[in-house]
Amino acid sequence: MIASLRGVLQYKAETSIVLDVAGVGYEVHVTVGTFLALPVLGEELFLHVYSHIKEDSFTLFGFCSVVEKETFETLLHVSGIGPKLAVAVLSAMAPGDFSRAILSDNITSLTKISGVGKKTAERMCLELKDKVSFIPSIETSAVPPASSVVENEESDDAVSVLVNLGYPENSAREAVSQAIQASSVRLGLQELIRESLRSLA
Repeated sequence: MIASLRGVLQYKAETSIVLDVAGVGYEVHVTVGTFLALPVLGEELFLHVYSHIKEDSFTLFGFCSVVEKETFETLLHVSGIGPKLAVAVLSAMAPGDFSRAILSDNITSLTKISGVGKKTAERMCLELKDKVSFIPSIETSAVPPASSVVENEESDDAVSVLVNLGYPENSAREAVSQAIQASSVRLGLQELIRESLRSLA
């Protein structure tokens, strides 16, 4: 069982990377949060790894933080949730946001995630209510209006990330603009990219 990997980042895409460990290239599937934390190609990277073993496949999932890996493993305990859906959940929500959604029975928030229907969301709340206490949950406070300069900088950064993922610049700008307009609060860069990716999907 592979629990972690340290090597040189050889390739990266939106959902997977290749990590060169002593000359062996490991394909590792990642969440959006981990993707955003990756270094540039050619630099060293350490990942916490979950090994998913089936009769006909051996798939690795990598995480930049222990909390994200543990949240991923916790999700797998819910009946009907496999690794692919667990990655989708953590790509749409950071661990702290996911914890708050579970503890507050926020079905509406959970069902916005691709692949999560009402029954699955209800099952997650029911089965994980007493299992997410280990996840740091930073309380959100009122967010002051953002200056247009900061908003423009974050918008440009988000567009840049989406273009690097292979999306056309016009489509990326439209998705980012829609994400900003649809939110009642100012989104951080990671949340802005997540919402834009959901729109593009």
